[in-house]
Amino acid sequence: MPEMKHVLPNLPKLKIASETFVFNDISISNLRSSTLGKGDYNSRVQLVATLIWKALIGMAKTKHGKLRPSVIKAN
Repeated sequence: MPEMKHVLPNLPKLKIASETFVFNDISISNLRSSTLGKGDYNSRVQLVATLIWKALIGMAKTKHGKLRPSVIKAN
């Protein structure tokens, strides 16, 4: 279970969870080859973020029965 931390001292009930994932070169290569031609991923971060986002969108669609407005922001 990820560690829970208080985000703001004034809002002690507001908590976030964080997790670190490490993907080795072989895993990234396999992901890239399995998505080849389905997008242009310039970095490992873009590739992994896109796959996680796709999974989250799929879960939301299943839960709500339709696609809902959503945004992903990359720096």
